[in-house]
Amino acid sequence: MADNGRLTVDQKVKVVLFYAETKSVVATQKRFRAHFGTRWAPCKQTIYILCQQLETNGSVLEKKRPRPASVRTPANIEAVRVALTRSPSKSTRRASAELGISLQRILHSDLHLFPYKTTVLHKLTAIDKERRLQFALWTMEEQAVLHNTWFTDEAYFHLNGVVNKQNVRFWARELPHTLHEKENYGAKVNVWTAISTHGIIGPFFFDDTVTKERYKDMLENSFFPHLLATGLPIYTHWFMQDGARPHTANVVLGFLYETFNLRVISHRFPERHEGGKLWPPHSPDIKPRDFFLWGFLKEKVFQRRPENVA
Repeated sequence: MADNGRLTVDQKVKVVLFYAETKSVVATQKRFRAHFGTRWAPCKQTIYILCQQLETNGSVLEKKRPRPASVRTPANIEAVRVALTRSPSKSTRRASAELGISLQRILHSDLHLFPYKTTVLHKLTAIDKERRLQFALWTMEEQAVLHNTWFTDEAYFHLNGVVNKQNVRFWARELPHTLHEKENYGAKVNVWTAISTHGIIGPFFFDDTVTKERYKDMLENSFFPHLLATGLPIYTHWFMQDGARPHTANVVLGFLYETFNLRVISHRFPERHEGGKLWPPHSPDIKPRDFFLWGFLKEKVFQRRPENVA
């Protein structure tokens, strides 16, 4: 069959005619050389194939193979669109297996979808945004308050439970804002600190679940004595905490009122003591620890790949 590609249409026709007249491969090859003035002649397999093509197709030319049907039909495009609308994080391999078609050209050329990586963001409502704005405006006016506020927070240091964002994609025309909830498992330690322009107090550790009793005990017997030891005038200082349930229990808010009077920034505090400021929910971008301290500490801790909580 390798000789077939070397033959012109006229040569193919002559090969078939010579063989029909002589019924001999050798005789056909001799007549071919003499007729075309060449020392080369088609092989036995090529002669048989040309004769078979004429008998089967009515032509010495190879029958053109039909072009594979395109999978990019309107029905398939719609099926892919519906499948990824229902499950935008489904892998292309799984979707392709379920639909029985190749998806790549449909995804890019027809649906104009792109694989976006998972980005973790806080879910905010309109009320949340308004509270954040009002708090930000207040702090801009009260620069002395920011200077004398102890911003407090806790953070978990996990031995595992890290989300591998490289393995997660969302197919969409635009960057999707999808709520991704994940529960952390494995060994961990809870760390609490307080930070202000005057320095850092802590860290203090919680080896178990933080309850209102444990939290109040830490404030009363660990944080407050360290604050007194700084020699700073407590009556000018503010205390900030987020809205975690152990933080906003009545027993905790009562202790904060006795210690800082109305200089407290906390969820539930203004409604209980008719003063202080409400800490807006979901506000990591205004807490110094979130945009500096925790990232700095975790980078240092996990450089050595700790193997246990201790």
